[in-house]
Amino acid sequence: MIIRIIDGVQHGQFQDRSEYYGERRSLLGKIVMPITKRLRANQVLRHMKPGRRHLDIGCGDGFFLKLSPCSERYGLDELYGEKFEGKLAFEDAFFDYVTMLAVVEHLDDVPAAFEEVRRVLKPGGSFILTTPKQQADSILRVVAREVEHIHQQYFDCHSLPALAGEDFSLTHYNTFLLGLNQLFVFQAK
Repeated sequence: MIIRIIDGVQHGQFQDRSEYYGERRSLLGKIVMPITKRLRANQVLRHMKPGRRHLDIGCGDGFFLKLSPCSERYGLDELYGEKFEGKLAFEDAFFDYVTMLAVVEHLDDVPAAFEEVRRVLKPGGSFILTTPKQQADSILRVVAREVEHIHQQYFDCHSLPALAGEDFSLTHYNTFLLGLNQLFVFQAK
């Protein structure tokens, strides 16, 4: 199921993930992770202006999607049976923004994911994502159990733009959360 928020009206229901995350988080993680979620959202929102359509891949409980400045917001998450593999159920050049907050490190086939994001993103549209650095791994193990089984790979300021290829240009990069998290803003060509 795809969750939609169109002109402020929500279609579909976000699920509370606190119980799911509670099982996998230490006491410290239950405190740190909600703060991290807010800081991550603030980093991304700085690069978004009001637009028509936004797709958030890995939308989780909808926290970030509800903050989006776009009039039509769509959310996918494997929790709702919409694991991001293969094709997205949207027409070409449909979105102004596609976001992935702490998602890319979980994907099996990143080049294919980037190709599909480019297909659904309008020329000039923004693909904005965050991902932890490998150095964050030791901290993640303290706040989230079994992280080594969840993250497929880590990226840096060189490897992720290289995977984006010729279809995107990197317009902004910065680190945050003590340099352990990264923000990438790509523009579709």
